[in-house]
Amino acid sequence: MSSNSTFPGDAGPPFGPGGPALDTSTQQTGIIVSWAVMTVFATIAVGLRFYTRRFILRVLGVEDWLILAAMVCRLPETFSSLGHHIWTLTPDQIIQGNMENWYSFMFYKTSLACTKMSILFLYLRIMPHGLIRYANFAVMAIIMICNIWVLVSDFVGCTPLAKTWDPSIPGTCLPMLALALGSSVMHIITDFIIFALPIPILVKLKMSFKRKICLVFVFSIGFFVCLISIIRIISIRQLDFSDVTYTFSTVAYWGAVEVNLAIICACLTTLKPLLVHVFPGILGTSHAIPYSLGPSIVHPNGGGVSIQRTTVVQAEQGRFSMLDDESVKSTKALSPEVSYEMDSKAKKLYTVCVTTPSKAHEKLGLH
Repeated sequence: MSSNSTFPGDAGPPFGPGGPALDTSTQQTGIIVSWAVMTVFATIAVGLRFYTRRFILRVLGVEDWLILAAMVCRLPETFSSLGHHIWTLTPDQIIQGNMENWYSFMFYKTSLACTKMSILFLYLRIMPHGLIRYANFAVMAIIMICNIWVLVSDFVGCTPLAKTWDPSIPGTCLPMLALALGSSVMHIITDFIIFALPIPILVKLKMSFKRKICLVFVFSIGFFVCLISIIRIISIRQLDFSDVTYTFSTVAYWGAVEVNLAIICACLTTLKPLLVHVFPGILGTSHAIPYSLGPSIVHPNGGGVSIQRTTVVQAEQGRFSMLDDESVKSTKALSPEVSYEMDSKAKKLYTVCVTTPSKAHEKLGLH
């Protein structure tokens, strides 16, 4: 533990009296712009997701509320000291900025955790029973444990807590940089695991070229988020603590991109029904209504509709797994029972009967 009570910037600016003019430039404007732009895009993505789930599929799941929580946690952000050279700030401004940043980072970490949990809850809807499903639960447990550990370490990292943002207060602190790097490494590892989990299922699916392109696009964004996380770790490792309010700007830039892009990526996987609704045929769908299984394919008056291509499920022992496009011969919704028939190309032939159309989505829970 460290008991150093030296205040950041006590050594003074890098130039003494009579030396070159002090650098008073700031990167704060760039930080604010990057945060605002990415937050706007993420907010739009979450809004489109909720519109799709609420008004097209007419179903909201745990994963949707988690992504909303992630978006809300992303909004509390402060910029009072970030981007300024430390010698242009008063001690009170530095303390205030450190405290605000500490609170912001708490929300930032929670936002990332909620985003990951949202993706994993979505996976549970499409993953069959078996090893991969248990692996999904294991990753969920790891993320929850890691996030709790990170939040607890933030509170107990310094004694007293106020020393976290005011190093001049007597006390002790854990090696905060090492803790930050450790949590970031675990964050990256879970990122890669999350985006790798559905690959064994997806490679087995036979789907149209358009859908393959969409999947490649979404996964490319996902792995780009992982890359940003790595860049962010490198930025943390290269911090100059003698001018931390200025050099931390790079970390802030990448942090704004990372968490908002993760939210966008989590939302993109749910927007296919909206695209099909607005642009019929864009994903190889021949009918304007097939939003995958759910109440959206059932007329309010009880009538049925027929659709040619959609993602259906194989029902076995109360669990559901995705079938590929070529496994579907026809799909028809009948009232008052909804019956989905699959042709002989599927491993097994099942008829899923739901007594009331309004509860079809609750049993199938697809997107």
